[in-house]
Amino acid sequence: MTAYDRLSGAVPDADAMNNYLQAYLNVPPDQITNLRDKEATRSNIIAAFENLRDNLKIKHQDPILIYYAGHGGEVPSKKKDKIQALIPADCVAGEIPPIPDRTIAALINGISTKHGNNITVILDCCHSGSGTRGGGETDETTVRGCELGPNDVPDDLDEHICKENLEPEATTESSTCGLRFAKGFAMKDMNSHILLAACGAGERAREDRGHGRFTDALLELLRTVPPDQITYADILLKMPRIDGQNPQCEGYHRNRILFDSKVRLPTSRHNIYEVNLEKKKYILQGGRAHGITDGAEFTLYRNREVALVEEPLGVMFAREDNINPFTTILEPVGNAPGALENPAIAIQTKAGASKDLPIYVPLESQYMHLFEAIAREMSGTGPDLCKIKLVDEAEKDKAKLEIVATQKNQLTFKVLEKQAIEHGFTCMPHAIDPDIDDLHHILRAASHYHFYLN
Repeated sequence: MTAYDRLSGAVPDADAMNNYLQAYLNVPPDQITNLRDKEATRSNIIAAFENLRDNLKIKHQDPILIYYAGHGGEVPSKKKDKIQALIPADCVAGEIPPIPDRTIAALINGISTKHGNNITVILDCCHSGSGTRGGGETDETTVRGCELGPNDVPDDLDEHICKENLEPEATTESSTCGLRFAKGFAMKDMNSHILLAACGAGERAREDRGHGRFTDALLELLRTVPPDQITYADILLKMPRIDGQNPQCEGYHRNRILFDSKVRLPTSRHNIYEVNLEKKKYILQGGRAHGITDGAEFTLYRNREVALVEEPLGVMFAREDNINPFTTILEPVGNAPGALENPAIAIQTKAGASKDLPIYVPLESQYMHLFEAIAREMSGTGPDLCKIKLVDEAEKDKAKLEIVATQKNQLTFKVLEKQAIEHGFTCMPHAIDPDIDDLHHILRAASHYHFYLN
């Protein structure tokens, strides 16, 4: 293995991803494992995978994200399938080997077997070596790859990991690491996880200005589009273009909504707008078409990078006669923010005129306590724009959704929204078990539908 350049952007990228998880997706810090610089050793990386596999707190199909920013490489081989690998911080030729694709695949398979296939793997590194400078590199640019030698990954490396994490039919007579799916990180038919990779085979993943180009572009998109409104495949279509890199999305479920739409979002993530200061007027790039109503309040930040992290510039609100179809003139609550970086960012932090979703649940329902608890949460103060309220028998005619418990102790959803019924949508297609997390997820989605429909 050749010597490799130190990467100045890998740690900032991991920090930026960590910030996204906490500030934008509200992931608790104790659910995130961080390995930086010297901590990202071969043994620590493998142990982190195994800890995920053995974590009893993870429910089936809970979203799991595995993110790696660093060097990657490829082992020269006369065989058709070459071995790709991640390069841990303590990797030394002849002493501590890299982590080959087959080991990563086996570890992910172990996690998927235990917890389901709602697993997202993001790799901001090269698939192959190409660590030396070439076309497109400058003094500020570093390639995230290094050259591996033919002996850097022994044939029997990590056999015990393969045995622990693969079913018997996944092995061959010649080697217990002969996986049942193709070698390499990018495999179109893999079912255990979805892969987002920085570049295609033979391309170079680069970093400059202190960040990986792929991670920078990916987070630029994810900070503006809520994960429940985009599929994995759509990410490649919507993210900014990267010169010399064609990011890859692989996996059987690549048309699935990001994180299988099971992330409990901070509600402010649903309403982020650009604001420009024009002729002493604060122009918000959103209006009636975006669901903005009289009295809605917005908190302003310098830019997307510092939103929800730095102190805000100020708070502004929308007045009825200043709301246009696609723009809104904002007025300050208290002191005006002053000069802005055009554009600044506004996060809606208070709903305007109420568009609550009225729901009717028969009083005799044994699950009334679930609905009351969720209604209290979704009707409270804060940035949640999409709320519900429970109506009684006397106001049933105002309800837009009716929820009934079946004889099998499941919940069904009858649609009472006139506009939906006119188009043949009268009932949600599936009944669910009375699980409070599933119920909250469905009612939040229904309230969003009602909010924007009206």
